[in-house]
Amino acid sequence: KGISNCVNDIGLVYENWSEFDSAAFYYKQSLDIERALKNQQGIATSLINIGNINYYRKAYYHALKNYMDALKIFMSLKDFEGMASAYNSIAVIYEQLNKYHKAIEYLQKAKNIYISKSNPRDLSRVLNNLGDIYNDRFKEYKKALLLYNKALDLKRQINSKSGVALVTCNLGSLYGKIGNFSKGLDLLR
Repeated sequence: KGISNCVNDIGLVYENWSEFDSAAFYYKQSLDIERALKNQQGIATSLINIGNINYYRKAYYHALKNYMDALKIFMSLKDFEGMASAYNSIAVIYEQLNKYHKAIEYLQKAKNIYISKSNPRDLSRVLNNLGDIYNDRFKEYKKALLLYNKALDLKRQINSKSGVALVTCNLGSLYGKIGNFSKGLDLLR
């Protein structure tokens, strides 16, 4: 178990360095160990990590399979936080595949779990992702504005400076799209 954790952590470092071949190698080692141990939680975590690498490589259908397989395990374990993480990851893939309604469906599932578990950090991430879809894909700017503002409030509550910057940038872009250039520029400065 310790070796699996170590190689998984090495994979995380390589992923942060964008060295995806090395990250995938270590995540696969971790998955193999977790399977040998029959540790379902570890298997699901490894599948999420491998899915992330497939996402970065734009192998979206492989990533989707990894996330769906992880979701099944999280569901069998009644691990709601794991389920929500998988739902969010699945939604990101569906957005990349231009299946926006499916993406929203999975983001709503993640949102509901994060609300019930009082998880403002991940809830803010989901709200921002929903805002992106309504802003960029559906051009429903009022809905996107509402979602971004909720996400921004949560980012401020948890004092996430990078999160505040990200959502503020999204808001600036949205105001530019609706023709309020001065407000957009103020937010982007």
